[in-house]
Amino acid sequence: MSAATTPTSTLSANPDGTLTLSQATMPVRKNIGGEWKSLDPTLKLEADGRIAPATAVGDLHLSAGGSGPFATLADGTHELQLTLPFALPTPTLSGPTATYRNVLPGVDLTVTANTQGGLSQTLVVADAKAAANPALKNIALATKTRGITLKADAAGNLIGTDAHKNVIVTAPTPTMWDSTPPAKTEATVIDPVRGARVNAETGSPVASSFREPGIGAKVKPLKVTVTKNKISLTPAAALLSDPNAKWPVYIDPAIGWGASKSGYAVVGSANPDRNYWKNSPSNTVDLQSGNDPDSSDVRRTLLSFPFNASLLKSAKIYKAALNVTETWSYSCNATPVDVYAPPTKDLTSANATWNYWENSLGTLNDQVNVAKGYSDDCKPGAVGFDISKAINTSISAGNTSQTFIIKADNEASQSGWKRWNSSNPTIEVTFDHTPDQPTGLHTSPITACSGDTIGDGDIKLYAKFSDPDTTGGSLTATFTVWKDSDKTVVKTGTLTGQANPSTTTSFIVPRLWMEQIAGVTTTPGSGTPTAFSWKATVAQNSLTSKDSGTCHYTFDPSRQHAPYVTPPADGASKIGTEATFKVNYLAPGQTLPTGQVAPTEYQYQINGGLVGTVAADPLGNATFKAKPTRYVNNVTVTSVSPGNNFGGTASETFTSGPAAVAVDGDLTGDGTPDLVTAGGVGDIPSGVWLASGTGTATSSVKTLAANLGIYGNGSTSTKASAFNGAQIITGAFSGNGLQDILYYYPADPDVPGSGGILAGNGDGSPINANVNSSQYTINSTALLDDNGGIPRILANAGASYHGAEPDNGFPDLIGISGTSEIGYQLAYYHSIGAPGVFQVPVALLPNAAPDDTSNWAAWDIASAQRVDGSTDLFLWNRATGALHRWSGLDFTTDGASSQLTYDDTTLANGTTSTFNKGVQATLRAADINHDGSTDLWSTTPTGAVTAWLTASSNTITAQTPQTLTTASHYWPLNDVGQEGAVVTTTEDIVGTLDGTGLTGANGNTGDLFDPDVAFNGKTGAITAGHAIKTDSDFSISVWANPATLGQTVISESGTNGALFKIYTASDGSWSFAMARSDAPAASVVWDEAKSPSGAASPGAWYHLTAIFNKSMSLISLYVNDKLVAVRAHTAIPDSTGTFQIGRVRVSSGDSGYSGYYQGQIAQVMTFGKVVIDVALTAYFLDFNDDHKTDVVGRYSDGTLRLYAGNGAGGIASTYTTIATSWDNMSEIFSPGDFNGDGKPD
Repeated sequence: MSAATTPTSTLSANPDGTLTLSQATMPVRKNIGGEWKSLDPTLKLEADGRIAPATAVGDLHLSAGGSGPFATLADGTHELQLTLPFALPTPTLSGPTATYRNVLPGVDLTVTANTQGGLSQTLVVADAKAAANPALKNIALATKTRGITLKADAAGNLIGTDAHKNVIVTAPTPTMWDSTPPAKTEATVIDPVRGARVNAETGSPVASSFREPGIGAKVKPLKVTVTKNKISLTPAAALLSDPNAKWPVYIDPAIGWGASKSGYAVVGSANPDRNYWKNSPSNTVDLQSGNDPDSSDVRRTLLSFPFNASLLKSAKIYKAALNVTETWSYSCNATPVDVYAPPTKDLTSANATWNYWENSLGTLNDQVNVAKGYSDDCKPGAVGFDISKAINTSISAGNTSQTFIIKADNEASQSGWKRWNSSNPTIEVTFDHTPDQPTGLHTSPITACSGDTIGDGDIKLYAKFSDPDTTGGSLTATFTVWKDSDKTVVKTGTLTGQANPSTTTSFIVPRLWMEQIAGVTTTPGSGTPTAFSWKATVAQNSLTSKDSGTCHYTFDPSRQHAPYVTPPADGASKIGTEATFKVNYLAPGQTLPTGQVAPTEYQYQINGGLVGTVAADPLGNATFKAKPTRYVNNVTVTSVSPGNNFGGTASETFTSGPAAVAVDGDLTGDGTPDLVTAGGVGDIPSGVWLASGTGTATSSVKTLAANLGIYGNGSTSTKASAFNGAQIITGAFSGNGLQDILYYYPADPDVPGSGGILAGNGDGSPINANVNSSQYTINSTALLDDNGGIPRILANAGASYHGAEPDNGFPDLIGISGTSEIGYQLAYYHSIGAPGVFQVPVALLPNAAPDDTSNWAAWDIASAQRVDGSTDLFLWNRATGALHRWSGLDFTTDGASSQLTYDDTTLANGTTSTFNKGVQATLRAADINHDGSTDLWSTTPTGAVTAWLTASSNTITAQTPQTLTTASHYWPLNDVGQEGAVVTTTEDIVGTLDGTGLTGANGNTGDLFDPDVAFNGKTGAITAGHAIKTDSDFSISVWANPATLGQTVISESGTNGALFKIYTASDGSWSFAMARSDAPAASVVWDEAKSPSGAASPGAWYHLTAIFNKSMSLISLYVNDKLVAVRAHTAIPDSTGTFQIGRVRVSSGDSGYSGYYQGQIAQVMTFGKVVIDVALTAYFLDFNDDHKTDVVGRYSDGTLRLYAGNGAGGIASTYTTIATSWDNMSEIFSPGDFNGDGKPD
């Protein structure tokens, strides 16, 4: 699973569906140009003349000779240069080591690189004459740093920290040693790993080398002093002048590099205060445990591993092991070695001492009796320790790292002495999660889970199955169907090999099986309606999900069933272009049962749009054409009998591509960028709010905002609140040509750094992340940088990458990455060519912020793509008000180094000119007014939106602010749980009036709104608090799909009756009625805005908008966003009654309700204001769009003059000429909106 690979970990999917996480202590690989490469310290000469490791974590460069720095250690934000007080010759290279001969007379310098970007430098003093050189009395290393402060502690440990006190540079107390051989002849062998002659018992080298001291060597520490721009090393004069010293003598300060919080240490009892972070007392690069036979020093190995607790949360752990290679043992006689795990303490660069850890072992996890590496009889090999106990404890605690301690069980005996390979310790955890509870239960023909009736045909049961691990193995789905009155009559369908996750899995319950149970015989009219129930589960390995909950339906053999509908294949149709749909009443090979007739026509609808009908042939076959309107489409087709009775309804979902690639930032399909912002802050309710752009400088957005996020993010929550704390950016992230939403959580308390992509629909409709794979998850490790940091903010980098790989069609990201502890840097995230999957971020060079500091924490970014495909990046310093625009981003890399170039424009310098200084706001970049120059929107927590337009003069100018309009109350009705679940409460996502469900209101899935609420027409309703003040302006918006006519969709109760109601009449008309008094139904008088008859049909969705304009004393009704009726109404005093969904009050008391609704309802919103539609503007004869009726008159010279109305019975004293040459017309009048464009004519 390459997308989950990091420098320290891999995640592998096993054939059985389990996953294995392999985690190293320190980075073992690096992503270069999109390819993971193993770290390799082999030195090579680079094109710039410097020497560098082939692949290392840090940016280490060594001198090729001369008087400059002999070593430069760096990353994107930190740098340390080290210069010796003498010139260097050209070195010879051998593996990771560069040797500089005769840097002083008789003195060589060896510099050995490691994989982390650190080094070990050793001065090799050949003889006493060379040792007498005054230059060796004190060796002054000149230092030059960037972002690092150096200091030495009392023990001589060197530490370099950044501004956040993070340790970047470490160096244990430097030592020096001579070449004195062992005092006595000891048994020796050749170390099979290092190839050196070593003591047969200890594994310690017999002879000294520049790498480490021999068994008999005299070892002394160096004195370390740190002053400004200098590290002074004072060798032990006694050893240099010792007449008994054996030559050569080695002087060895080692320097570790990197801000990694994980690593290793070998601590020893002989030097209990000495810090051995990423080092050991024996100056070797291996690990040790036990009683050292050479020195009687007791050693323990500490290993710290970064730990992704969120990945393993709630997992079943099958196996957890600490794997490390034993390279040496005291003998081939096995001895016990223990692994402990401290539950609360973790190894760091500051506490790698014996004293700190001596009595902090924690819990014994495992003991292994082993001996490897002494001889050919017990060769070096891997040793595994069971650490399941520690892993489960860490998961429960939510830890982000875990330390393990390897120690001899008997530290008093030298027989337990062991050495371990420091380069390959790993922990491997094999795990799995219980599959998720099945979701998305629905049927075709469509039934409410609570128990609708289907006709005489097969029924297809649908469910969605998934596993939290998102990838790996396949799933086994099981559907169970039974007869309600006899649970022993059961049919089970087991579907193996289901994809993880599945989009939608179906199981067909055959008509013949149900007919048999319903008592159907060859006699016409035989059989009775029979009730069935069903549920679903999903399993993987030994883990089985909770069952889905139970749904119901009634099989009626006398009723026409739903047809079989074949929509276009996914992606085969285009948005806005007619596509062909096939409808069949009979399945292949099926014949009409005796006495039955096929439907004579079908009613169809796409995405809740216009309802159409198509005639069927005698066998019930038909074909119709219709235009898909979005990416994920829903088509419903209902059977209609010869007697014009409605039968079953089939529902199918399919995807369509765009007719053309969407304009950057355009989510509505009108060619104009739109404003998008996350809610859950200030006055903006939870969700992802879209305000359509107008393409103009003034009034740059339509302020009535739509919530794209009502279905949640598709991974962690199905509620709009899923986007609280999220950053929202847009771009073509799913690769389908439309603009999508990328949401990112920089500070999520559970999984910071996670996010995802929601594939846009192209028409600005809410994105249902739970259907048709329209969601792609970005896991919390996907954007980690090499230092373990995550982006604090992201922007769309478009196609700014120009490297060896061709453009893959998926946009890249650019972000400010790091942590508050280690600091931040600008980083580039190159897409690998799939939604939501990016390469490991590359720190960009140069990495200075626009103010030439490294203080990236002070800057926010936003981006937009220009028509030519290039990207502009805006950079804003909120504290100073500085604003820059980097135009034409160009990211180049050759695999070894990376660079970002651009044209920098200062739009506000933060001193003499400022932009939004100190303002709490989010930015969105776009070409707001279509002038070819990228601009900005700023949105504050109050919902105030300001368009800031740029100009060729390198200025940015604020336009008049607008305020977003969101609903006062909003019940999406999509939080009702599983299919058929009884609605107990349903959330008001913008207000505080959560609804209460009554028996007969149940969750429903599989239709246009998935899920929604189905009402049974008898008792089902939802009641909320006092949502509408009927004596003030208000608006109501609701989607309704009636199963029958003559029932109430929405109402609000008074004391004695209803104050208003929205309902269908038996003639198929829609009505919005307001009462003239709070009176019972028997005596109430209604003012009613009523559509023509036939506007409503069972089985189809309708968007209804009802408005009361108090100042105009008018009520108006819109059906599918078209004005259908207006009626005068004078406000009456408000009541404290309750808001009702699915019923109406007809008299006082709890039992005084009627008109119970049968069908589905979704997306109920109320507004405490008039939400004016342009169609109503036309009805009012509003010619200047100020929502007031105007007067147009013809003057004697033939001109048409507009006198603006003031809304209070008066007109302006001045006029505007709107036309000429009208004197040849005998009469003029306004018919209202004559051509359907929403404007009066």
